[in-house]
Amino acid sequence: MRFGHGPSTRDFPFRFLLLAVFLVSCSTHPQASSHDGADLRGLIRAPARMGGAGVDQTVATLQARYKVPPGTALSPLVNTKQPLTLDDGAVVVQTLTDLNATGDVTRDLRLDMAAQPCLPVARAAAWIGARRLSATPGSDTVTGHVDYRFESAQVRIDLTGEFGGQECLRVIEIYKQP
Repeated sequence: MRFGHGPSTRDFPFRFLLLAVFLVSCSTHPQASSHDGADLRGLIRAPARMGGAGVDQTVATLQARYKVPPGTALSPLVNTKQPLTLDDGAVVVQTLTDLNATGDVTRDLRLDMAAQPCLPVARAAAWIGARRLSATPGSDTVTGHVDYRFESAQVRIDLTGEFGGQECLRVIEIYKQP
C-alpha cells in the first residue's frame, strides 16, 4: 500500500462499479414515506397540484391499497367493502370511481370518510387552497353541511363536511374537467 499517493489506478474500476451499484439501487427502490400519497393529504393534493395526472396517481394509489389491478373500477359492490385506514389514520369507508359511468375509472372519484377520527374540512381545504362555498344548517331530519371547492383548468375537487361543531370532512369528490 502506498501512503500519500492517493488511490491506485487499480482501485478505480472497483470504486466506479460500487458507485454505479449504489446509484442504481437508490433510484430503483424508493423509500416509503408520508409523501407517497397513501395519506389523505397526498391523495387530495396530487390532483390539485398535477391536474389530470394527479387524479390518475390518486386512483392508482387507492387501487394499490385495495389490492386490485390497475384499471379496476372501485366500488363497494366489488372491492371496497371494508374501511381503508390510510397512513395518517384517516378512514375511508367507501370509494367509488367512474361516478358518471363513462367507462374511465380515473375520470372521477368519490371518497366517503368516517366521522372519526375527525379531520376539520377547513384544514383539508387549506391543503389545496379550496374556497368555502356555502354552509347549510341541518334540521331534525337532515344533517347540515359545509362545502368547499378547488377548481383549475384540469380538475375540480369538492370537499363536504358536517356543518356546526368541528365540521369534520365527510366526502371528497374529484373530477377531471372536460
